This record gives sequence, structure tokens and C-alpha cells, in this order.
Amino acid sequence: MTSKDLAIAVVVVEKLVRKHWNILRAHTARNIFLGACVVAVKFTLDIQLTTMVSLCIAASSIPVTGACSRS
Repeated sequence: MTSKDLAIAVVVVEKLVRKHWNILRAHTARNIFLGACVVAVKFTLDIQLTTMVSLCIAASSIPVTGACSRS
């Protein structure tokens, strides 16, 4: 887990507590934070995967005619 994932998890927990303030109790805090960490890691991995796929698609659409021409 990176610092970016941790920051996203803290934001998720903060937004959850602001919207549903009565959900945070002493016995649920760890479970809520663990769930937020899982969501944050999934979110960042999906963004990285989408970015890599779009870069590969963009790279594969570039014409390569004459790239290996021999004189």
C-alpha cells in the first residue's frame, strides 16, 4: 500500500463519517478503515490498469511503416 492509497483511504473514511456520522463506533473503526483501504487500493490499481491499456491501444494504432526499412 502506497502513501497515495493511504490518502485515498483517509478521504473515503472522512466522507463516510461526514455523511453517516452515526456509523463510526469504537468497535467498527478498524473494519471501516480496512474496507476503505481495500477500496483505495482497488481504485488506484484500476486507474493504473486503465491508463496502461489506453497507452497500449494508442501505441498500437501508430503506423510503423518504414520503421525497419533497409537502405
